[in-house]
Amino acid sequence: MPPYVGIVVRDRQAPPTGDRYDVCYVNGFQTQASEKRIWRHHSRLVLKRHGRPVADQTWGELLLDLGTADKRRRLASIVGRWTRDCALHGFEAVEYDNLDTFTGSSGLVKRPMRSPVPARDGWGRRRRSERPSAFAEHARVAA
Repeated sequence: MPPYVGIVVRDRQAPPTGDRYDVCYVNGFQTQASEKRIWRHHSRLVLKRHGRPVADQTWGELLLDLGTADKRRRLASIVGRWTRDCALHGFEAVEYDNLDTFTGSSGLVKRPMRSPVPARDGWGRRRRSERPSAFAEHARVAA
């Protein structure tokens, strides 16, 4: 690796470099294409259309079903475990990908109308947010 590279993003299953600022890549709302077999054990958490799993057309990743509070809790538990594993393996940060899954789901995954997390202004005062941020989208799953 060139010496001028200071930040490295790697999949959660890959080891960190140990001598750079290592970021752990976690697929937040979709599966990794290579993990389809793992999700057979959690098939109720995979989004389905007419009984068949829905896949992202670009990457072939299965979309996860965020349709109920129970499913969101179960998925948050799985993603939370991956996040803890990133820390245990020595990564300094986590990048959650596919927080915008709703954009490619043909309407099956809905974007929340408002942020469930109160936004704050620069002085720490609460304000209403009419457009949810990527963090708010993630927080919806973790709730």
